[in-house]
Amino acid sequence: MRALMHSVFLLLFSVLQPTWLNGIEIFGTKPNLFLIYIIVVCCFCGRTEGATVGLVFGFVLDMLIGRLWGMNALLGMLSGFFIAHFCKKVLRNSNFLVAMIFVLVMSLFYEVVYYFIAFLTVDNVHFGAMFVKSILPECVYNVIISLPVYFIINKFSKSLYTDKGDAIG
Repeated sequence: MRALMHSVFLLLFSVLQPTWLNGIEIFGTKPNLFLIYIIVVCCFCGRTEGATVGLVFGFVLDMLIGRLWGMNALLGMLSGFFIAHFCKKVLRNSNFLVAMIFVLVMSLFYEVVYYFIAFLTVDNVHFGAMFVKSILPECVYNVIISLPVYFIINKFSKSLYTDKGDAIG
């Protein structure tokens, strides 16, 4: 049943990310639905499922818009693994505020690493300007969009993750 939920969201985001989200860009940035989903769902699942969801969602994002093949898959897998591990071990009763903090911190980490590697060989790229004009607005936008995503996933998680006693929030 969890695989079905992940598949539905993967299909939905595969359609929305490259199309509909172009219409709601703010200052040239749009939210990363794939990253938001990885972070939010990993607040409810285990490390293996988190890493798998991150890898698959990251790989599909690479196919849709990736400049560096495998980079989104690798970052998604690492993000999913560490968030799920941290939530399971430290934050047994996480809530939406914890999830929003994770979205902000992991979006910041994800984007900084991605841009650092993507523009490592490009001359005349000023990281400070890129941080203020691109990375920071996308992180804030991800947090805003993650609110409804969190409540939808939380609704599903009550039935999907409580059957084995492994729900967190």
